[in-house]
Amino acid sequence: MGVGLLGTVAARALGFSPMLARLSCGKHALLGILPLLFAWTTAAEAGAPAAAPEPISISFPRDGDMVRGLVPVFGTARCEGFLRFRVEFGEGRQPKQWHVMRVSEKPEREDPWAAGKVRWDPDRGAKGNLADWDTGLTSYHYGYAPTQRNLNGVFTVRVVVEDERGEA
Repeated sequence: MGVGLLGTVAARALGFSPMLARLSCGKHALLGILPLLFAWTTAAEAGAPAAAPEPISISFPRDGDMVRGLVPVFGTARCEGFLRFRVEFGEGRQPKQWHVMRVSEKPEREDPWAAGKVRWDPDRGAKGNLADWDTGLTSYHYGYAPTQRNLNGVFTVRVVVEDERGEA
């Protein structure tokens, strides 16, 4: 079975609890800065393109996004002979260990973020179509705030899509 690195997120705490995320997907870097503290918007309001989705992509979060708490991951995960996909994260730019966020045997053909169909609820945020990444940082804390999961540092997020032959 092959594994394909299809998206990376580098997250680093910025003194208190928000995190800085850097995302690239395969050969296509996804760039931009969007604070995700309390100003929720739709992709269309943020000027996201409504182009045809790539077979495998991560459209959110984007490079430079400020993230914390439960972070929705949007994109697409499909291929010919699709079997399953999984979304994982690991510490560092080249992780030695991966933690699974989600496994699904149903392809994600459409990207609701890129299509401008996501509505953010100020109290609940939004649910990602690929996964929801629990960073553990759910409220403002001055200085260090220990939580069950406190993802301070650089992290990589990837989407692995497998086909019927077990190849990624």
